[in-house]
Amino acid sequence: RAFNQIFANTKVSGSSTSTGSFGRLEIADNAQFGTANGDIQIGSGAGLNITHNNSGLTTVTLNHLYATTNAGAQMKLQSGFLTFHTGTSNTEAVRIDASQRVGIGDTNPTEGKLVVAGDGAYNAPPLHISMTSSTTFNHFANMVNPNLTAGENGIIVFGQELDSNNSAYIGYVHRSDHGNDNQLTLGFWGSNNLVNLLPN
Repeated sequence: RAFNQIFANTKVSGSSTSTGSFGRLEIADNAQFGTANGDIQIGSGAGLNITHNNSGLTTVTLNHLYATTNAGAQMKLQSGFLTFHTGTSNTEAVRIDASQRVGIGDTNPTEGKLVVAGDGAYNAPPLHISMTSSTTFNHFANMVNPNLTAGENGIIVFGQELDSNNSAYIGYVHRSDHGNDNQLTLGFWGSNNLVNLLPN
């Protein structure tokens, strides 16, 4: 249905409209803020569509209609920061702050661009990576810094805290491009490169 005017405190249901103290706009099939299906569309067939499907577990869909014919269609959200909430108690699940830091299970992601918080049990780690196929060399993760110069290190740190001897690391020392003097290293925080391995 198309309407060319704005209804204030108006219920729009089925084919009739009525004014009252509803304080919101309902577009539905014969329901007064009840359980029926409904949808709102802004713009033409390439616009924005919000659909409420009450069947089954109930699904609300926010749909950029232009995306059905153009993969470059953009949906843009603007805010100081964004939060996403899930569950019946609306618990915060994901946060993107004003500095583009992302927290999953962490409402104050200050330690890096991505902070994932979890229990840490073998069956509930904060991060689990599962491959969908296999090949000769399976890359579980690639971590590359193309800016490394001679003598600089790239390290992965793990432990109880980031302090002397309370964490360890596995690292790479760049000496020269494609050189046999580049090193794989092991060490503790504060005790650098205790074990050094060379390519040959």
